[in-house]
Amino acid sequence: MGITIPERNVINMKKITLAEAYKDYFDIGVAINPRVLEYGDELIRTEFTSVTCENEMKPVSVQPKRGEFTFERADVIADFAAANNLKIRGHTLVWHGQTSSWMYKNNNGEYLDKNLLYEYMREHINAVVKRYADKVYCWDVVNEAVSDNDGEYLREKSPYYEIAGSEEFIEKAFIYAHEAAPNALLFYNDYNTENPAKREKVYKLCKSLLDKGVPIHGVGLQAHYDIYFDVNELKKSIELFSSLGLTVHLTELDVSVYKFDERGVDFETPPEDRIKMQVELYDKIFAVLRENKDKVSSVTFWGLNDGASWLNGFPVKRTNHPLLFDRANQPKEAYGKVVDFGNYKTPDDFDAKKSGVAYGELTELEYNSKTTGNARKCFVYTPPGYNPSVTYPVLYLLHGIGGTHTEWLGGAPSEIISNLIAQGEAKPMIVVIPNIRAAYDDSVPPEGITPENIAACDNFINDLRDDLMAFIKERYSVSVQREQCAVAGLSMGGREALYIGAKMPETFGYIGAFSPAPGLLPMDFPNDRKHNGQLTADEMTFPEQYKDNTLILMCSGTEEEMFNHIADAYKKAFEENGVKYEYYITPGGHDFRTWKNGLYNFAKNIF
Repeated sequence: MGITIPERNVINMKKITLAEAYKDYFDIGVAINPRVLEYGDELIRTEFTSVTCENEMKPVSVQPKRGEFTFERADVIADFAAANNLKIRGHTLVWHGQTSSWMYKNNNGEYLDKNLLYEYMREHINAVVKRYADKVYCWDVVNEAVSDNDGEYLREKSPYYEIAGSEEFIEKAFIYAHEAAPNALLFYNDYNTENPAKREKVYKLCKSLLDKGVPIHGVGLQAHYDIYFDVNELKKSIELFSSLGLTVHLTELDVSVYKFDERGVDFETPPEDRIKMQVELYDKIFAVLRENKDKVSSVTFWGLNDGASWLNGFPVKRTNHPLLFDRANQPKEAYGKVVDFGNYKTPDDFDAKKSGVAYGELTELEYNSKTTGNARKCFVYTPPGYNPSVTYPVLYLLHGIGGTHTEWLGGAPSEIISNLIAQGEAKPMIVVIPNIRAAYDDSVPPEGITPENIAACDNFINDLRDDLMAFIKERYSVSVQREQCAVAGLSMGGREALYIGAKMPETFGYIGAFSPAPGLLPMDFPNDRKHNGQLTADEMTFPEQYKDNTLILMCSGTEEEMFNHIADAYKKAFEENGVKYEYYITPGGHDFRTWKNGLYNFAKNIF
């Protein structure tokens, strides 16, 4: 009997779309132009809930000369959106770029006086905003007014700033937009908002506007990233701007396969390592966004497919691949990661007791360990209606370095597994929750991360193999077939589960590691401690007959950066050795938000 490994990475557009996947989270938008509608209209209707005019609503596009309005191309997109029940983000009203000089200069090329500038701004904003008042729900009112330069707050070389001499022109723009469309949401939009210095400047601007009573409702993060981007900076930006009571939109999302300043390379097909980095970054970005769905209400991709991306010509001409659809409008691997998160979601009450559901029993037992020379304790969960004449699969569930066999009691294992069994989503199983600190004194030491404590946890494999499994087999009707045996754990327990699985592949067909701790491979610990590693990277493998016949499920939380990097190291070793695994990131930290999610998804897929 083989082990079924879920085919989660298979992309099936008919299974779920971006719009369907995120209907309970935020709008999914795309920047388009009329030409894109000629080959992408069906894809837009299917995958997205919002559109943005890529250039067609910018000042130079709708009013190239004062009083000469050219709305035709913008109207095409607005009419398409209305006909297909798509929201429209308006982009943009005031910007130093893509604006005809008549807005701020006279016929002699001299700057207008401030009052005339404001008059022209008001006329332009009124004309554009009122034309689309019944179709555009929000506007990027001012675009890119904050400086990238050290010691400079606003762009002092912007013609608007040179005339106004302060942020007053920004205040006026928001006031005029609000007058023209009182119900529209109004945004300040900028790039590099994840750069700490610029982030603080944008925060300063938005706070100043709010303090003056200016009608601003949100911040647009352009989100032009590359594959080397640190997603933790996105989290910081969301937290900072939402602390002002502003909603956050990602307005121009893409992930370049090149560094911004990289030159001399042009990939018709990106190398595998860069594709992998892009897939993983998109996965992390959307995990953060889902976790912050109360703060983020819209995410827009800047282009429908790779061929339509502005990054093919900026900052230099090169073939880029920054979006979720390739040049033939086919979904890429990153698309699968972005939409497939639903497989790892948990219902709101997955860990709670429910009326009408029968729950299993947790019993604390003691067994004699020849390995440690003492009596050791464990909990055993038996499913509802346990029958000694029936042979059950068994899961060994391991705790972290700072806990004992009682730690998992804080993670509601009985409720999680009993609810899954009641719903027919998990098979009745026996769960053994031992103390993995296999030492004569197996109590929690004052300091968890010590060589002695680590060695005691590493010794658990001997206690498990030589003592605990025999004890459980003697007392309960459990299977010894690898297709019916699983081991999983949180943190240090996750690391030990991976180690046990690699050293006992003939025994365990299922391995779960929830925020696995460092030390399985040679690496550094916190506080300058080092560990030689239980395995070398070459040893982190399985015999050929088990490589495709073992379910390995790892997860980590969005708030535990170090453990994400540790998981990356373990994933790399598995990949280099041709071992299949599943890995996902879930909202949470190094805590039971992550670990309960891991147990829920692991229990659904074993046996």
